[in-house]
Amino acid sequence: MIADDQPATVTLRIVRNATNQSVFDTTVTVAADNNRKFDVPFPAPGNYTIRATLDGTTHTMVWDVQRVEPSYAVLVSVRDGTVSFVAETS
Repeated sequence: MIADDQPATVTLRIVRNATNQSVFDTTVTVAADNNRKFDVPFPAPGNYTIRATLDGTTHTMVWDVQRVEPSYAVLVSVRDGTVSFVAETS
């Protein structure tokens, strides 16, 4: 488990479920009790799975993108040794 006061390495991957195509894949370091925001270029409306992996544990969220906006964002937070994330239109 990651200590609460240590930076954490998080791998974020977004997959389009209809095609199993990866549309976003990155690994970043997130400061303790902080977050990172990513602008994500979704290629088309549809169902996507967002996976954030921290310390060997994967946290998953399914997001149904109704229409392609100019920009979407995924906010990844690391707190208390776990990952949470929010998908939003920017």
